[in-house]
Amino acid sequence: EIVSGALVAGLSWNSATATISGTPSESGLMDLLLRVTDEESLFDDHPDEISVTGEPSGGLFMFTADVGGLSVKNWPTGSVIDWGDGSSTTPVVAGNTYVHTYDSSGPYTGAINVPSFGSGAIRIYGPALIGVDSWWDSSIPGSINAFDFGGYISGPPTNSPNLSYVPATAPPIVSNWIGMFAYADSFNGDVSGWDTSNCVNMANMFTRCAAFNQDISSWDTSSIGSTFAMQAMFYEAVAFNQDLSTWCVANVATEPLAFAGGATSWVLPKPIWGTCP
Repeated sequence: EIVSGALVAGLSWNSATATISGTPSESGLMDLLLRVTDEESLFDDHPDEISVTGEPSGGLFMFTADVGGLSVKNWPTGSVIDWGDGSSTTPVVAGNTYVHTYDSSGPYTGAINVPSFGSGAIRIYGPALIGVDSWWDSSIPGSINAFDFGGYISGPPTNSPNLSYVPATAPPIVSNWIGMFAYADSFNGDVSGWDTSNCVNMANMFTRCAAFNQDISSWDTSSIGSTFAMQAMFYEAVAFNQDLSTWCVANVATEPLAFAGGATSWVLPKPIWGTCP
């Protein structure tokens, strides 16, 4: 058994075979105290410094979790989930939902190793999710139809994440952001630097995202092609109040349905529909 120390994220310990396996998220050294027990239940403790080398194959999505439930839905076949709490890794088959419960407070650093993508919508959600540390690599083959944190589809309150931060760059190879942060009511992460030029759908993106109030005036929204693709984008985002008059919305002729419905703090200028300033 491992008495003390921590594995690099992406690796797991199999106590039955006394082996460490998996795909590491980084290179480095692990200081572990191992306890070896013989057939007569006598044991010896062995401090070991283990060198971890090599780069992960595919792309590694890194996340941070705390106490509560976490669900991973519809990730591609061949992916492997490391929950980050010392439990066994979980191989993924597309179309399935994998649920994990963290019984005690963390934080825990988990990872999903992705060899390639199909074309479906992928999700990670649940109250245990508190942050995303890194996206998958943009060089992974395939495409993603949509990515979100579950609130738009699964709804509150059980599955809403306690998400507080995401990377400073947008998730690669995702053009459909429908409902991405919906119901993540504690999220106010800085997404001002995201490259949104290829995004075609932002509907419900910040629906009931109660704490969100970041300056996203520099977002390139020129690829949004219809009013549907922005409907309810800030619905009941009660803290939001930013000047979005510089957004390019030439293809959105009129204000989308419920675009800012219930966004009671918003008094600064909204997009000028049908124009590209």
